[in-house]
Amino acid sequence: PKVSLTAAEQTVSESAGTVTVQVALNHSTDVTVTVPYTVGGTATGPAGGDSADHYLSVGTFEIGPDNTAASVEFQVVDDDLYERDETVVITLGAPSGATLGSPDVQTITILDNDPMPEIAFSSTAYSAGEAAGTTQITVTLSGATALTATVQYTTGGGTAIPGEDYLTASGTLTYPPGVTSQTFSITLLDDGLPAENKTVGLILSTPVSASLGLDSATLTLVDDDSMPEISFGSAAYSAGEAGGTTQITVTLSGATALTATVQYTTSGGTAIPGEDYLAASGTLTFTPGTTSQTFPVTILDDGICEGDETIGLTMHDPTSASLGLGSAPNLLVRCTGVAVVV
Repeated sequence: PKVSLTAAEQTVSESAGTVTVQVALNHSTDVTVTVPYTVGGTATGPAGGDSADHYLSVGTFEIGPDNTAASVEFQVVDDDLYERDETVVITLGAPSGATLGSPDVQTITILDNDPMPEIAFSSTAYSAGEAAGTTQITVTLSGATALTATVQYTTGGGTAIPGEDYLTASGTLTYPPGVTSQTFSITLLDDGLPAENKTVGLILSTPVSASLGLDSATLTLVDDDSMPEISFGSAAYSAGEAGGTTQITVTLSGATALTATVQYTTSGGTAIPGEDYLAASGTLTFTPGTTSQTFPVTILDDGICEGDETIGLTMHDPTSASLGLGSAPNLLVRCTGVAVVV
């Protein structure tokens, strides 16, 4: 008789538990037929220990007299690793009591049933002080895998300017089996100027042996330069009653990349608005690079020497700056026109 495998191929899920392989004679015989077999393929056998994908070892099929079939059953391992489909290849050797028929090789494909892991940013938003030098961005792999996974990363978009606020970055992150977290760095540039916080777009693309989860995020560059102060240029001002108009100087303490503003007003003091001077109020604006501004106070000369009088000067509601000397100064108006500092 001829002995052969009952099928050349077989496909099972790794969750199948067990797999049966059968050989058959084309007719019965009164002797015992034995057929050795070897085991190959890409799946790891029992010698792999805890990493085994199946538990089938080299052995022999035995078909007794008046029987026409024999089988062997072996266990497949259902692991939690994402991996490629694997094969177990059984090859029959030279039989005893029969001749070898066809097929004499069976390929069993074990289908992986674990989901492909996701590669994703660890957060939707990151932040770093612009003086930090560099910052690390973490990218994670969601689950264990038997395959090496990769993903491309790049910086782009956002309000920050490449080459001025940060250095562009791009490259490949690689996750060998067992590795579930990787980082890439972004170099930050500190301009030393107070400015608004800026953002850098972060992008993942082109994953291999993984899918994309959260593939975009934002890095906020937190400005850590001290906010400049807006202050009166002097602790006190003076003018003669017949001086007409006096300019009050207001200064910004340092350079800034932002436009700073402040409100000013005249109020208080012993001088009477509309009689001794004209009330004044308004907004001073300091564009980038500007550190000094003035506003006028018009003094009214009534022709009567009433003694020295004062006009209160106040600043309030600054934007993109803090208030330094904002309310202490007085403008001293002397009927003699002699300037003094108080």
